Amino acid sequence: MSYGKSFPGAYVADAYERMFLNAAKGDGSLFVGAGELTEAWRIFTPLLDEIDEKKPEPVVYPFGARVPDGMDAWAGKYGIHMAENWQEHLAMFAGHFSEMRSVFDRLAKTKDGVLYPAEVKELCKHFFDEREPTDKQVAMIMSRLDKDGDGHITFEELEQSVSALAGYCHVDYNCDQKLH
Repeated sequence: MSYGKSFPGAYVADAYERMFLNAAKGDGSLFVGAGELTEAWRIFTPLLDEIDEKKPEPVVYPFGARVPDGMDAWAGKYGIHMAENWQEHLAMFAGHFSEMRSVFDRLAKTKDGVLYPAEVKELCKHFFDEREPTDKQVAMIMSRLDKDGDGHITFEELEQSVSALAGYCHVDYNCDQKLH
């Protein structure tokens, strides 16, 4: 939500102005309490001391990457699977447009050969580990893929989106990887 777009012409205070106003009114509901602050220092002081002592190098990774290199392997050691987001999943199709066409055609249930929100919801289930995505999640994905805003996605729109996603998602997939 953008307050500037939702309330054109209205003055919207920035975060510091709201903080000063709350402080002046004696409203501390958005501020950290003494107990929480003491506990935070108790937990983080040893970590901060270790960082000061060992001076580890920060891990730098490319803009747009979901996680730094090695994160998936590290998480896997502890039994954690780092799922791809929907952008990365679609970016996998870059260069594999015939496979993408087959998935698209399987999902397109109407004779006009386009994906409506119900079909996009089916596609999204794969991104969400077979859990049903919310209508809000589907609407957000539709808004990114439906280039002309007509309420459905053509194969050409999907192809354009996948090419764009592959350009800004740092995805290094093996070309032999099977797509779902």
